[in-house]
Amino acid sequence: MSLVTSENSLATDVSSAEEQLNRHKEYRVEIDARKDAVISFLQNGQKILENGHFMSRDVQERNTKIDNDYKLLVNTWQERSELFEHNITARQYLVDAQTFDKWFEQQLPY
Repeated sequence: MSLVTSENSLATDVSSAEEQLNRHKEYRVEIDARKDAVISFLQNGQKILENGHFMSRDVQERNTKIDNDYKLLVNTWQERSELFEHNITARQYLVDAQTFDKWFEQQLPY
């Protein structure tokens, strides 16, 4: 999922940029659908730690990694979402600017 949320290419037109953001929003649905499972997993790990299990050190390391990775995934999703929204705005601006330029050129008396 992290690779999917960090794809490098941005759409180059308004329609594609909107599709890209919509796909990205679908990823958030998947991330949110797994949130309860992540919380449950971390809570189970915490119970193991509280009981002093002989593998507590490994459990703590795994819990920390899972927690950090999930937070990174959510943060990466948010950053990409903002980037995609800015891309839509920029692409729409470029379309509007081209339209204005064409109109303006038509108004010039040459």
